[in-house]
Amino acid sequence: MADAGWNADPYGRHELRYFDGSAWTENVSDAGTQGTDPLGGVPAPPRAAAAPVSPAQMQPRKKARWPWVLVALFVVFGLGIVGCVALVGTAVDHAAKEIGREQERHAISQGQFDAMQLGTPRASVLATLGKEPEDTSSFQSQAGNATVQSDCIYYWESGRTFGSWYQFCFDPAGNLRTKSQS
Repeated sequence: MADAGWNADPYGRHELRYFDGSAWTENVSDAGTQGTDPLGGVPAPPRAAAAPVSPAQMQPRKKARWPWVLVALFVVFGLGIVGCVALVGTAVDHAAKEIGREQERHAISQGQFDAMQLGTPRASVLATLGKEPEDTSSFQSQAGNATVQSDCIYYWESGRTFGSWYQFCFDPAGNLRTKSQS
């Protein structure tokens, strides 16, 4: 017969079961944790050459830490990405609002544009619109043999996105010669 000691559970319900040298006992062990389980069923006989289990083998196994380290790194990395996206989004939103406020300072409505009559003096145009133009330019163009001098002012279109603007151009006497929108 086999020597007394811990051996593979002959009932197959646990990792180990204690054999007292003459019979199987209720003492069982799983992953180093000992307990009891009543005998039942038909056990396999203990193997005569089975080596006894050492106390070191009976110690509970340590759980691996690396999965938790990976989870923690993933969480920190994810929070970093979310934080950067939020920071960039906030900065872009702030910049867009600031540009919108600046644009609105130099913006007029379609009705204001339509109401401006050709021939109106530049000072009256500025006073009627009530806002400083976004930009001004002066240029010369050729119309046949004549050189035409123009001074133009530009306003954004109120309530529109970037790129929608109104242009008012004045003749050398300072009267509104042309107006256009883009």
